[in-house]
Amino acid sequence: MKNIIFILLLGFCFAESLGQKSKNIVFANDKKTPLTQNLDSVLVFKSKGNDFEFDKAQRNVSSPFEYTVNSSQVYQFIFYHSCCVPFYKIIDTDSLKEGQIIKVDFGEKLINLKELEVKEQRDRFSQSGDTTFIFTNPDDTRPHAAASSLFDRVIGLSNDLGRISVLGKNVREVTIDGRRLFGGQPSLSLDAIKADMIEHMEFVEKLLPSGQTTNSLNIKLKNDSKNMAYGTIDAARGFDKEYLANGRVNKITNSGFFNAFVTSNTINKRGLDTKSLDLMRINAFGDAMNTTGSVIGLYDNGKIDFEDNFSDFEAKLQGTNRYSDAGLNYTLTKSKLELYSFFLANNLMGNVNQHTYSQIFLGSQTQHLINEQTQLNNERTLNANISLKYKLSERTTFRFSNVLNLAKGNRNWTDYTISVFDKNMVGSENNLLLKNNNTQIENAFNSSLILNGKKPGTLTSFLINYQFRQNLNDNQFENDLYFSNTDFLQKGTQNLRPILNTGKLQINHAKPITKRILLEANLKFSLISNSNKLTDKLQLENPVLKSISENNKLLETGLYALYQRPKIKVITGINYLYWDIKRQTNQEINNKPEDFLISPFTKIETKINKKPLWLRFATEVNLPSWSQVGSLPDSSNINKITNGNIFLNPYLQRNLEFGTSASLKNGVQTNFTIGYTKYLSPIISDNLLNPVFNIISNTYINSPNANESFNINLRIFRIKMNGKFSFFNISSFNHIKSYQKTNETFSQVKTNVLYNNANATFKYSKNVILKLSLNSNLNWLKGNLIFTNNLTLTNNLELGKKWYFDTKIVSPFFMDLRKDIGLIPIIDFELGKYFLKNNNFKGSFFLMNLVNYNKIWTVSQSANFQSNQTTNYLPRVIGFQITFYPETLRKK
Repeated sequence: MKNIIFILLLGFCFAESLGQKSKNIVFANDKKTPLTQNLDSVLVFKSKGNDFEFDKAQRNVSSPFEYTVNSSQVYQFIFYHSCCVPFYKIIDTDSLKEGQIIKVDFGEKLINLKELEVKEQRDRFSQSGDTTFIFTNPDDTRPHAAASSLFDRVIGLSNDLGRISVLGKNVREVTIDGRRLFGGQPSLSLDAIKADMIEHMEFVEKLLPSGQTTNSLNIKLKNDSKNMAYGTIDAARGFDKEYLANGRVNKITNSGFFNAFVTSNTINKRGLDTKSLDLMRINAFGDAMNTTGSVIGLYDNGKIDFEDNFSDFEAKLQGTNRYSDAGLNYTLTKSKLELYSFFLANNLMGNVNQHTYSQIFLGSQTQHLINEQTQLNNERTLNANISLKYKLSERTTFRFSNVLNLAKGNRNWTDYTISVFDKNMVGSENNLLLKNNNTQIENAFNSSLILNGKKPGTLTSFLINYQFRQNLNDNQFENDLYFSNTDFLQKGTQNLRPILNTGKLQINHAKPITKRILLEANLKFSLISNSNKLTDKLQLENPVLKSISENNKLLETGLYALYQRPKIKVITGINYLYWDIKRQTNQEINNKPEDFLISPFTKIETKINKKPLWLRFATEVNLPSWSQVGSLPDSSNINKITNGNIFLNPYLQRNLEFGTSASLKNGVQTNFTIGYTKYLSPIISDNLLNPVFNIISNTYINSPNANESFNINLRIFRIKMNGKFSFFNISSFNHIKSYQKTNETFSQVKTNVLYNNANATFKYSKNVILKLSLNSNLNWLKGNLIFTNNLTLTNNLELGKKWYFDTKIVSPFFMDLRKDIGLIPIIDFELGKYFLKNNNFKGSFFLMNLVNYNKIWTVSQSANFQSNQTTNYLPRVIGFQITFYPETLRKK
């Protein structure tokens, strides 16, 4: 049977395609009169599998607009005119005749002013398929401001400490005219260009059949901004010796980009955190097949975890820190070659003090924890990436990428914990002293070959990738545990050596069999080899070695079909997954028998009265993570004892999702989704209470009971380019039922989470803009209700042509586990002025944390856990800053 499937796949992969012909079409005001009115611009996109790719942009169209199209292709035309709303037209060229005239109807007119007073009045956000076009105004930002400032000032765009989002949806990658800077990392890319260089932005949201969502933002530059050099120099000094220093140099040419920056500060201006670095590595290396080697979009079982909405309530700037970062980017694009490379260095020195009260629900018992923790951290990272794309011929492309990551951290950690159980009111106390040194080496290699057939949609791709990661983790620790009149003292050292290796070979082939149906097949073979070694050396005892390893062989093959018409699109497929897994410790061996599973999925999209509807059903296989399999007991912290389980089995996840969107009156738009997920034989915690020390240890098991989750999401927004009032609102409700095991007894935990994010902007005049953001989170767990709100209020006031005054208030407001109400306003001011004719310099006086709060409170809740936490915060800072824009001295 396996041989038959393999032969069928290979036969399908190398089928050939047919040629194509071209036709000429004419656009007109009506069926007889050619389109001759002056158009602002016309954008043309052509189909590429299940997606559209940019084909051409034509501006200031004054003559009759004609266009040559290829047969067996779907085109999308967008006409822009300052008088009216944009006109969209999707054309299937197989239904056209040579020289056919197509009517262009702009519909609703936006203004009725005298010709000399006409100003462009269009929606800021314009939707077309899976692409949202975002338009900007000259007065959206101040002179020489970076593009990132748009996400601070424009409603619907958000910059939350470097996490960029559009209409509440996180942006994973940013490209400039389709090219990456710094691996596509959003905040670095937006800081490398200026707001007044942007013509428009294109936000693309794709829901892959695997259930992953990938969001990208492409920025289209103005023609006069594509060959220039510019930069920024910043320096700031506080009255208490705080400082900020920042320098940036950028060069844009017709063939690419050069960007360099260096920055350092002691006022908690966040540099590159670990999530940003992880995202750059993913963009530069991962998902190559999902974006280039598949027409339907594909189906990798690997999941990528991103921050969700609830992270808005984490202590985002914990402690007091000194950040230092440097980066270098070089992007080269030629007719056949695209080269992307970047180098980043980061150094963080931090001081974090936390006090936490938490509850862990363990069936019939509840563990109460009081924790005092101090950390002195020094983390250093070095990242380098080079990737290239080379067109061997018109239809053959070779891609290569290599990522190197080096990280070294030192940490001194003191931890005092009191643990009490409801049924045993005698508490245990533990003092932990820990010195940690950790070095991580990671390298990832990726190479692919993509062959496009003569017929659109025909594609064959080959991918090889290899990833290696090793940690050298050394701890020197001391635990002093006191319980029931017994004092237990433990001193020692620990050396942890995890090594992870993953290799993958994948082949994809897609071919349209009719003008409406496209088939795609894939074959993927993976080798996974992981190991973990732990050496414990307690005082006055011999070293103890613990080890665990796994070797996995995975074979996945699938056949998928896409059926598409103007009003309906169906994607369906079936996956065959075969695995051979061998795991062992230095005491046990688990050679799992060979096994396989067939998993189907289907997604249907249609339109009713021009309103899209979609329904998706999928069965997915999830393998246990390495942390669930390969964790070894950590003797350096006896408050957290976790042991992996080599006998874990894969589990199934069944998803059912429904969604729709609509445009209502007065420019209001909505998006609604509802989903249900059932996890069969999920992996859950197996907890064991140690009565000797009054502590909990845990491992993982497959549950005989299913976990379930149900969610509802609603987005509603109204955003006008020059309107005085705009808003958008995101609401979601999640109901989660999960199981856990404690002392051989299973128990169910039900969690309900209601999240709401409301944003509004009021533009009183060109010089006064008020922006309000309110994030609210309500949780119900075990009869306990907690809520958190995070209010952000910004006011941008222009005082004439040179002066400005900005105010920002960030105010967490919450009710904690003790039903106490907390309100903590963090208030910042900045008063500034631009100098000289071309605004060459900017000077400002700033005040951070006016009320001088030295702690931030957070409350959180998850499946069986809830906590109150306070973290030290940067005290009041008063200082001056000067900014210089070197390019303004250049003679024009």
